[in-house]
Amino acid sequence: MTLEKDKESLLAAREELQVKLSTVVARIESIPDVIAKIKTELVTSEKQDYQAKALLISGLELEQQTLTEVLVNLKNTILPLNSRLESLNNAIYDRDNEAKEKALREKITALKSQGESPKTVRETLGLSQREYERLVA
Repeated sequence: MTLEKDKESLLAAREELQVKLSTVVARIESIPDVIAKIKTELVTSEKQDYQAKALLISGLELEQQTLTEVLVNLKNTILPLNSRLESLNNAIYDRDNEAKEKALREKITALKSQGESPKTVRETLGLSQREYERLVA
């Protein structure tokens, strides 16, 4: 696979994980409201209904704990993807830079073979003295 295809697949995987992460965060944030609503209803509940609601509250608290662990795991899964994406971006940048530098070196060689002075070559290609010296070294 090319670097771009690797990058696309990693971006898609990260996006999928981000959607899951958002869903988990939204659910975790909604649980306290649901628990508060159920506790409010407990005041007016029948005795048999009270047990069911208490069980529901326990289930929601357990879900909140579990989802918190899931959230940590999702974040830990995203971190290596971000590192890999950064590495791919650097590799793509380096490859593109090398291609540009190679093209500039070829232009410099062509202009020098035509008898152009270093100053004229720099001005023609829009290079600084430092850039020019680095490329001809």
